[in-house]
Amino acid sequence: MSGEGLSKMVSGEFIRATVTLIPVLLAMWWVLKLQGYLWRRTVWTAIGQDARRLEAELGARLSYRWTGYQLAGDGWRVRWAGGLRGETTAVQTADRDERVPGLLDADAIHQVLMPKPA
Repeated sequence: MSGEGLSKMVSGEFIRATVTLIPVLLAMWWVLKLQGYLWRRTVWTAIGQDARRLEAELGARLSYRWTGYQLAGDGWRVRWAGGLRGETTAVQTADRDERVPGLLDADAIHQVLMPKPA
């Protein structure tokens, strides 16, 4: 493509649109990043001590997600999340995949992961 053909494609409107779009996209990205940080902070305030306790007791790995935290072990996973739809806890094991409203504490997670025999 010659330089003359490129100059026909890149007009003043294209340059103005690009110059406007880049800051708007960056601002949107930072807003989403800040929103995730604030939700994680809210979730951590509620379950931080329990999550650390479970991590130590079960030998699991604690990591963060966009709006919450995840604790994963061998064959199971617990996710605590905040968001516009409310705070939720999702527990996945080999035989169950359950999402409950609210943030479950360490005792409730123990009951779900290691149910007592009847």
